[in-house]
Amino acid sequence: MTCAYCDLGSPQSLELRLAAVREALAASHARRKLFPMEILSDPAWDILLVLYATTLRGEQCSMDALSAAGHPAKEVLRWIELLVGEGLVMPIATEAPACFRLTISGVSRMECFFSSPIDTSHY
Repeated sequence: MTCAYCDLGSPQSLELRLAAVREALAASHARRKLFPMEILSDPAWDILLVLYATTLRGEQCSMDALSAAGHPAKEVLRWIELLVGEGLVMPIATEAPACFRLTISGVSRMECFFSSPIDTSHY
């Protein structure tokens, strides 16, 4: 993975990144209120957003918190397995309930996404 704009030591504050994640989650939630979930479902991205937000807050993320993002627990588990396979998410060895976190690669990619300018020139 390369990220020309990714500077993990950048002065962009934790609060600004967390606010951007909250906005993205709020937009997903608002979108689900207006449109059928079947046509706009994006569970993998929602899971990554929730896990990134918990990483920024220094918290752990339970299955309940991931399901609270608006997707059924069964679907969340299926996507978690895929994200684990991609090396973006890992389970945290704890007692019940199951908890997850982003891997170093997952955090790095989310940092790159939220610190890179988005090219809108082709829209």
